[in-house]
Formats: sequence, C-alpha cells, structure tokens
Amino acid sequence: MTLSELIRGRRTALDLTQAAVAEAVGCERSFIALIETAGAVPSAQVLDRLCDTLRLTPEERSEALRLAAEAARARQARAEPPHVLTPLDEVADQNQTVSLG
Repeated sequence: MTLSELIRGRRTALDLTQAAVAEAVGCERSFIALIETAGAVPSAQVLDRLCDTLRLTPEERSEALRLAAEAARARQARAEPPHVLTPLDEVADQNQTVSLG
C-alpha cells in the first residue's frame, strides 16, 4: 500500500470529498488530489491534520508516517540534478538561429 492509496481509501470510506478534507486540513483541494495521486508528499504537519481528519487509528497513523517517509525518499531519489551547460551545449546555443518575424 502507498500513502496515496491509504489517504484516498480512507477518504472514500468516510464518504468525504477532497474539498471537505482540504477545508478540514487547511489546504487546497488540488493539494489533496496531488497527495492521492502520489504527485506530492505532505509535510509532517499536514499529514498529522490529515490523520486527524480521516480518523486514523494509532497503528494507521504510524503506517501513514512510514509511507510518507518512504514516498519522500523515493521522490528525492528520482530528483534530477540541475542542468549544467557543457561546452557542447554552449556551441549548440550559438548555432541556433532566431527568426524575428
């Protein structure tokens, strides 16, 4: 199970909308949607409010914290280093023509 599956599953089991959860947590509905699709990992503070809102048991809360840490590590591992121009990139940039009209 992933954090997104846990959050979405509990929200739907409680018959809550993303908007209702967002209002209770104090964030945007779009952020709840991102969490539910693994597009974002909530901060510890937001996760705590999510756990309260979704009435997670102490065991479920521990699992949510573990899954959030796992998701954060996975996102960090996938992060690409910033692009650094190499001499070949600079030459390619100089050879590009720009049409102004």
